[in-house]
Amino acid sequence: IEMARIEYAAKGDPELVGSKRDAAGNMRDATSKTGANGEPVKVIDDDAEDLDCEFLNNRQAFLNLCRGNHYQFDELRRAKHTSLMLLWHLHNRDAPKFVQQCVSCSREILSGKRFHCDTCPDYDLCQDCYKDPKANRGNCTHALKPLAVEADSGQDRSGLSEQERMQRQRNLLLHIQLIEHAS
Repeated sequence: IEMARIEYAAKGDPELVGSKRDAAGNMRDATSKTGANGEPVKVIDDDAEDLDCEFLNNRQAFLNLCRGNHYQFDELRRAKHTSLMLLWHLHNRDAPKFVQQCVSCSREILSGKRFHCDTCPDYDLCQDCYKDPKANRGNCTHALKPLAVEADSGQDRSGLSEQERMQRQRNLLLHIQLIEHAS
């Protein structure tokens, strides 16, 4: 080790010695690094801010979130999507974690009432499909229980104007295209 330290010191590059000691072997201050031109460079400590999120507190909560939203890590494409969605949930803590989907029309049930079957797993109908006798209800013949769905007041919560909302939608579409291109 002493030989390597002497060789690195002879080259005159203190960054080659290691991050904790300088060329002379003295301990460096981890927060006071200098750049190529001698000016101080700020070192960012990623562990300084604790992000507390209820679905990352324990394994079961994380598994419930992944199972409820059909997040999977079995393929690279799905792992990328799941990772991005988990980051989205981490930064949008007030957003609902689970959004129910109608089994007949495949639309997300965001407001009004949803009609849930306690017997069949993941079986929910929206109001329109429940009222329509011709709607495809699959194999479920059980009695459905009406449940109120909180109206999502995304406009009030976000405080975005119509132009800002359109810009955000455009940005989301561009990001989706980038993700599709990457996979």
